[in-house]
Amino acid sequence: MKEVFYTKLDAYLSALSVKRRSKYLITGEMYDKVLKVLTNEKKYDPSFNFWAKRRFTVVTFGGQRTIYCKKEKLPIVIYENLFQTIDECHNAVGHLGRDKTWHEVKRRYSQISLEMIKLFISLCDQCASRRVFPNPVVGKPIVSVGFMTRMQMDLIDMRST
Repeated sequence: MKEVFYTKLDAYLSALSVKRRSKYLITGEMYDKVLKVLTNEKKYDPSFNFWAKRRFTVVTFGGQRTIYCKKEKLPIVIYENLFQTIDECHNAVGHLGRDKTWHEVKRRYSQISLEMIKLFISLCDQCASRRVFPNPVVGKPIVSVGFMTRMQMDLIDMRST
């Protein structure tokens, strides 16, 4: 399921514009670059430096540095850990569907879009086995007691105003 998820996610990303695609997801390599910019270890392109400093901040827990989104104040999820993170949140809510998984992910992490959640839910075997497909409504037949015992009339107002 993990390989299929990443294959479909790559197909979705390739449909995005080039400008949006480059920063839609944070890869491990970009995560390291942002971390170096934020800790002033290394400078890159000025526009990248500005983007990184404007969007992210570094938080240290027990000697481990983690990048957080400034706006949402939540940790960033990198591309390589995306499946594991969504799976963890989806299992935490008990396979209750897209919206509950989305709220759990948004409560705990940043940089995960609703499209990624939809993609994951569509591949979840347990959720697929629960999915109910609606049956078409069957019309009730009109039972007649005898010939010419039932009559139906449509009234149309043809008067001009």
